[in-house]
Amino acid sequence: MKQLSPSPEQEPAIIDRGRDVVVTAGAGTGKTRTLVARYLALLSEDIPLRQIVAITFTQKAAREMRNRVREAIRDYIGDPGLKGTERSFWQRRYGELDAARISTIHSLCAEILYTHPAEAGVDPRFEVLDEGGAALLQTQAIEEALAWAADNMAQVSLFALLGEGGLRDTLTMLLKQRLDAQSIFASLPADLMSHWGQILTGRQQQILTTLTSDKGWLAWVELLRTNAANDPTDKLEIQRQAALAAIDGATGILAGQLASLASLSELNLTGGAATKWPQGKVQVTEVKTA
Repeated sequence: MKQLSPSPEQEPAIIDRGRDVVVTAGAGTGKTRTLVARYLALLSEDIPLRQIVAITFTQKAAREMRNRVREAIRDYIGDPGLKGTERSFWQRRYGELDAARISTIHSLCAEILYTHPAEAGVDPRFEVLDEGGAALLQTQAIEEALAWAADNMAQVSLFALLGEGGLRDTLTMLLKQRLDAQSIFASLPADLMSHWGQILTGRQQQILTTLTSDKGWLAWVELLRTNAANDPTDKLEIQRQAALAAIDGATGILAGQLASLASLSELNLTGGAATKWPQGKVQVTEVKTA
């Protein structure tokens, strides 16, 4: 409608049909006015009112848009120079506005569900939660989940791993992204722990193979094999032999290999008398480094 005085940049968003139109602009630049003008343009084409849907983020924005549409039509039909047929057309359209689908997405979905409860499989007496009620239910659900986890041996370890605050944050995130979370959980194997175990075993085997084939590792092992003390009772010599035993024992199943190599971290390298090694202090240092 011309009294809205759309700019050349706004006109495509108002009159284009058969394709999607995206409007991006800063605050106060006329986005709402453009939407109102597009809505009025659709009304002017005599499209049935219930076939036009305008969705807003908030109830306040929906009320504002509805009021602007009413005001624009009211001003238009108040023009004394308007032809009778044109006035009658817009008076009819104005009278239909109480049934206009100008609302939030929640309101639109609620309307559809109220109209078709059987097809949707919902109780026709359902109510739409407001933000406050939804937040309260979410808090209650999280607290109940935490209490349940605290009473179950299989889940209580999560508190030590993530902490109560971390668990609460995780549950909050899962609830906010529940559709994505449901999709991810549905795609997980039935025996998740076994699946994770297989992945872990494969990764451990890969790391172990990389370690034991590394040139640096092989050089240090060779150094340990070829550098022995003159005195087999020397404390460092005992640790050298223990290290070689652990390395040579890293065979067979993966768990045994890992356990054998893990024992290397328990070696005591504080001993070692330089006088008991052929090359003295230098050799002691090299063996300890290896």
